[in-house]
Amino acid sequence: MALLREEEQIDWLVRKGDEREEDCPGGFEILAKKIREQNDEISQIVHVKTTPEGKQTGRKSDEKGKHRMTQLTVRFDGLLRITDPDAFRETLVRGIGPAKAFGCGLMLVKRVV
Repeated sequence: MALLREEEQIDWLVRKGDEREEDCPGGFEILAKKIREQNDEISQIVHVKTTPEGKQTGRKSDEKGKHRMTQLTVRFDGLLRITDPDAFRETLVRGIGPAKAFGCGLMLVKRVV
């Protein structure tokens, strides 16, 4: 299921920080700024920007034969905090998301000073 709305895409990234794969923590959290609304509710604005990069197509083979796959690709730029260094290292090595075999899910990180 394609996540077409920016809010859905950011929510997906936040979930990957908590759990990269089932029972595998991502080791990071997306930084957010808390804002108090006029009705005293607190909202969070995450420090991440999404840039749709189009569709990626490829083929996958399984016991039923070959299947054409299409992935919607999105680039995320923003600020994150490492919450579990070992889990984050594993996330960097393994990548995130279902389309890693097609070159998606790679992370480029840089320390903010």
